[in-house]
Amino acid sequence: MLHLTRTLCILAALACVTARAKAEVFVLENEGRIQGEWLNKADTKADHYLIRTATGGSVKLARDQVVKVYVPSADELEYERIRDTYEDTAEGQWSLSEWCREKNLRETRRKHLERVIELDTNHADARRALGYSLIENEWKTQDQVYIERGYVRYRGRWRLPQEVDLLERQRQNKKETGEWFRKLKLWRNWLDDERAGQAEDMLSNVTDPNAVPALAQYFRGEKVPNIRILYVETLAQIPSSDAIYALGDGALYDGDLEVRLTCLDFLKKEPHPELVKYYAGVLKHKENEIVNRAAFCLKELNDPSAVSALIDALVTTHKHTIKEGSDSQYSATFGGAGNPGGGGGGLSAGGSTKVIVEHVRNTDVLDALVSLTGANFGYDLQAWKYWMTGQQKAAAANVRRDEE
Repeated sequence: MLHLTRTLCILAALACVTARAKAEVFVLENEGRIQGEWLNKADTKADHYLIRTATGGSVKLARDQVVKVYVPSADELEYERIRDTYEDTAEGQWSLSEWCREKNLRETRRKHLERVIELDTNHADARRALGYSLIENEWKTQDQVYIERGYVRYRGRWRLPQEVDLLERQRQNKKETGEWFRKLKLWRNWLDDERAGQAEDMLSNVTDPNAVPALAQYFRGEKVPNIRILYVETLAQIPSSDAIYALGDGALYDGDLEVRLTCLDFLKKEPHPELVKYYAGVLKHKENEIVNRAAFCLKELNDPSAVSALIDALVTTHKHTIKEGSDSQYSATFGGAGNPGGGGGGLSAGGSTKVIVEHVRNTDVLDALVSLTGANFGYDLQAWKYWMTGQQKAAAANVRRDEE
């Protein structure tokens, strides 16, 4: 009989554990909680929750009354059992918050910490646990400090309003740029069929700077010269420095002469000092053809500030390393201004390779110098430098006279 009684007790305990395991917690709008078994869980279209409580009764709640439903852990069930055993004093609530901390019940702990400072405004441990700092004898959270300094919360971080405006514009621009890639891909497909006229009309109306990254990419990757020219015309109508640089690269690197000249035709219409500086740097390029193209662009842009860089690039030195017995394969390096006498020479490099030094007279560089200065000293580098020095002295003398 005794054995039977013990068995029944064990079964009852197991039944109780099972019932508790099935129980959910229903968090209400007013922050109240109801714990029980969710009876109509399978009915996804129901407009209410039907709950059996631990006492065996049932409760019906409208769906809009419930904020959250979750299955509590063993520690959460234990919390529900013990929470009313702690006194509603600062000391009692602090002890309960510490118990919650040990059980990693963060939300519940915070609730009791907030109750602690309601009961004892200067409870230092609770204040610090809630993220407060004592600043000029006043407890403030980090959020309050940031707000007082004019910061706003944006995507999980505190930022100044100006930063938020900039980030929002960047985010919107990125979104719009992505949309332009989609449009350009669609219109490029149309250019190959009966909708070509419609695509050209669409391109002729593009003025959004956000379209430049897509246009520049399609321009560089396009194989048909006439379509590249269509992209050039579109870029030219967009008020953007990025569009200017896209045209500048086209004028320099495109493989088709007509495309390069079309880019320059648009660039010549107004001054572009940033491109002049860019092309002046390209005069140091290791490939002689690119050096001359850059000089041609500088002549067309007609900016005298490029004269000094052009003089340095009048005669360029190139070194070619040749592997003997390897069908004259070589690599080239650029060496800057060289001997104006021209010609070349050889230098042994270890026995199996030979370095060929070549001084190249750049005809387009000379043409650009003559066009920009009105002078012509041919490829006499020293004469050009004397002329440049004279021009600088004359300019300095004019400045002194103006100051007097």
